[in-house]
Amino acid sequence: MLVIVSSMVCAALSSMILGTFMCVLVILSRKLQINPDNIACPMASSLGDLLTLIILAVCGEFLLQYLHSWTSTIVFFVLMVSIPLWTCMVRTNKYVRDLLVNGWTPLFVAMIIASIAGLILEEYIEEYNGLALLTPVLSGIAGNIGSIYASRISTHLHGGGEESYRRSELILFLIHIPVELLFLISASWFD
Repeated sequence: MLVIVSSMVCAALSSMILGTFMCVLVILSRKLQINPDNIACPMASSLGDLLTLIILAVCGEFLLQYLHSWTSTIVFFVLMVSIPLWTCMVRTNKYVRDLLVNGWTPLFVAMIIASIAGLILEEYIEEYNGLALLTPVLSGIAGNIGSIYASRISTHLHGGGEESYRRSELILFLIHIPVELLFLISASWFD
């Protein structure tokens, strides 16, 4: 129960903190006339992991003090009971109603894909020395570049424009290859 409650509280707190930070970051980017697509997504993915781990450690440490009490169970039930409340609030808000299906479905699919990738990584981790150290960096670089691309597409679609994304796609892909190669070459020196 301790692990479940720690992760649920961590998810709620990190979402609140990161959501606020991202809103401020986009507003500042607009005021400084910087394209927030180039800044917000990589910052969200990088800071998201770091902040989530810190909050998870703090929540786990705090709840560990109450291991033999009802605290974790009470917090769990409060969070579970609040899910229908938040769902009703989102369903009645016409601006975010579509996010229940259109926003959460891709997240659940991504979570399933990440879980399968983790199982595959766990299966082959013993055969390839150093793979555990390289995987977060390699997937992080690809994730940041992919998030920039997806953010550019969604920003342009919400703006109502039509554009060929081949140029952005090609530039981001060409940036990705040398960075990955440079990292792999530098990592091979330490082997």
